[in-house]
Amino acid sequence: MKTVISSLVTALVMMFCSAAVLGEERPMESWTCSYKEGKGLNDLLAARDFELKQAEKAGIDLGNQFLWSLYKGDRDFDFVWHAPHDSWAAFNQRQDSIFASAQMSKAQSRYNDIATCRGVMGAVNVLHSRGEGTESDNYVVASNACRIKDGVSREDMVDLENHIAGIRTAMGDQAPLMTASIRMFTTGPNTPDWVTFSTYNNMTQRGNSITTMRQMEQAQSLFRHRRTKLDCSFSLWRGQQVMGAD
Repeated sequence: MKTVISSLVTALVMMFCSAAVLGEERPMESWTCSYKEGKGLNDLLAARDFELKQAEKAGIDLGNQFLWSLYKGDRDFDFVWHAPHDSWAAFNQRQDSIFASAQMSKAQSRYNDIATCRGVMGAVNVLHSRGEGTESDNYVVASNACRIKDGVSREDMVDLENHIAGIRTAMGDQAPLMTASIRMFTTGPNTPDWVTFSTYNNMTQRGNSITTMRQMEQAQSLFRHRRTKLDCSFSLWRGQQVMGAD
């Protein structure tokens, strides 16, 4: 499943929860995957358990990793697996260790039997955090996968991210637990240019957050701002941390 990508064009999504660092881009590997016939979450987590045992034998620290399982949305895959890294140096070191390990090759084969995956890479940037972790092992992720419109510059996107962060701050304790963006490095017909996502303990919390935004006059300008820069598709996911400290 999780074939390691050797080039320095890296990954999709996140330093969320305990891995979140405000205002600092971090490299992230991500895999968008579809289960093979007859396979499901229990098989995936069993392969995860085997990989952790193999990594321990090889002396490799796999860090914090996260699984998003599709809840609502028109997507042609079942789940996304995210592996954020503290730095490019940390990413390079982990990849070299994995490539050189016979134990990790066996773990890869387990994943290949369970799902068909495509690997992508990017940089994740935490735009806002309430400084609170999720209350349960399964939480809600609301995600927008976006194409950047023609003529929109990197500076324009920084302005938009700052606008998002400002609105989240103004929302106070009605803001999502965390909001982050992913600037994609890999490109392709099925890869978005930019992803934003927010995490919530549950759907009720998300509903309260959306209601607060709709009642905020300053949030209306954010909605207009985003429409001028991006074409996005929305989806909901159930998130869980599958590797690393709780």
